[in-house]
Amino acid sequence: MDALRQYAVREYPLGLLIAPDGRVLWRGKPQRLTDRVLDAYLRRVRVLPTTPPSFTHLHADLRAGRYGAVERALESRRTCRPLEDADCRFILDALAFVAWQREQAWARAAEDERRGRYHSACVTYAELAAAHAGTPVAQRATRARERLLQDPDRAREVLAWEALAQARRQGRWQGAAKEIRNLRSVLDRHGGTGAAREAGALIQILSAP
Repeated sequence: MDALRQYAVREYPLGLLIAPDGRVLWRGKPQRLTDRVLDAYLRRVRVLPTTPPSFTHLHADLRAGRYGAVERALESRRTCRPLEDADCRFILDALAFVAWQREQAWARAAEDERRGRYHSACVTYAELAAAHAGTPVAQRATRARERLLQDPDRAREVLAWEALAQARRQGRWQGAAKEIRNLRSVLDRHGGTGAAREAGALIQILSAP
């Protein structure tokens, strides 16, 4: 249960690509974690920069992905007084780390939109807005999510996937019969969506003898 909470596991099955420092680099359906995706992340993976004593207060924010707070703190320290070489290196490394995380998130959201995975794109936009709260990045991510949801068909898909995730969370620990009832509700209310098709496939699996 600790691992479920640590990695915010709310649906099953779920694939995770976890960096050596414990950060989640990628999450999604296991079948999407192909060799191509894995190789791409391994070639570009970045680990958290080593935090010098003068910046230990930022380590928790970096690990938690509170990148807006990190950038503001780093910019403030960089301009307020002369810094030691180690501190300068950390600031540059940390800013590069944050920029890389941001670029990966934008690329992931764009790819999800291109492939019609609108719910995943919305989740990424929301994560970007939260991670970079109080910055122009957060404003841009919020606008991107609002733009996506202005399209009725895309908004319908997003709502359907959210309903499916909720149905699975509610029924997961209450037995197959309860989960099937929840999934049938998704199928009935959101027919014609990708989430409804997924719900139908899950019902077949759970109903199999």
